[in-house]
Amino acid sequence: MSLSDTGTGIAPDVIKKIFDPFFTTKPVGKGTGLGLSQVYGFAHQSGGSVVVRSELGQGSTIVLTLPRSYANVSSAGKAEDPHVPQPAAGTILVVEDNAEVRDVTATLLEQIGYDVLRAENAADALAQLQNGPAVDLVFSDIVMPNGMNGIHLVQEVREHYPNVRVLLTTGYSEVTAAGESRFAILRKPFAISELERAVRETLADATGSVPRRAAGTGM
Repeated sequence: MSLSDTGTGIAPDVIKKIFDPFFTTKPVGKGTGLGLSQVYGFAHQSGGSVVVRSELGQGSTIVLTLPRSYANVSSAGKAEDPHVPQPAAGTILVVEDNAEVRDVTATLLEQIGYDVLRAENAADALAQLQNGPAVDLVFSDIVMPNGMNGIHLVQEVREHYPNVRVLLTTGYSEVTAAGESRFAILRKPFAISELERAVRETLADATGSVPRRAAGTGM
């Protein structure tokens, strides 16, 4: 399936980045940069691919390739959906400076069955841990403004709230590969099934040690 336009085209230095999570050419506050990265994640999760061809002044074409299904309609309708989340319990504090991403993540966790609190930065998260309801897990983005990122937040949580589990997330591959293997990291974008599995594994760790790194779809 392909979609073409007759616009201005995409510059070569931009086209190689368009599927990167959070990359956008829009002004600050006008876009999250998650649209095309979600398309990329969907295509590859489905066993397909997505590519873009573009020339400046000639427009662009995006080609989405998906595997053909040979299952008949009746059997496909009876197939069990492997991505339906199972009931869960507990309170999760979502820490994310982007309001749209924060709300989407919180909504996914609520769909799974968790109670969710929201924090826009590390300082807000620490204040809620100190003064708010009991929290079972802190789920934090790594890259955040105002001097304290997700790594620093996790270190504070583990020092002052040792019974609270921690799970990090990021869309930047260089951050994931920066040697922070002592923390569990879920790559953005993630499917709801991957989010559910990573959270369950982290909460199930009764020893208090950080579980192995959780790999997402590369969103």
